[in-house]
Amino acid sequence: MAAYTKVDTPELLTATALATLLGKRSTKAVYRLMRLDPTFPRQIRLGSECNVAWRRSDVMQWIAVQKPVQLTGLSGVELRQRAKQQAAA
Repeated sequence: MAAYTKVDTPELLTATALATLLGKRSTKAVYRLMRLDPTFPRQIRLGSECNVAWRRSDVMQWIAVQKPVQLTGLSGVELRQRAKQQAAA
């Protein structure tokens, strides 16, 4: 009986797993992030066009270099309204 040895293969994340890791509500948000941020890790094709994944190590490196987000408790709409008011003043 042969012993199982782990091969050094990168751990891959599906779109759903990536969305969960990034705190996104849907895979659509992941694809939007890919479109808007040129530094976002590239996806890997796994056979067909529709079957893709991301290397966990690439995603973790990308997360590490992101600027911290300041949480204000305001929604995006409220932030835009506040910015308009400050610009008008």
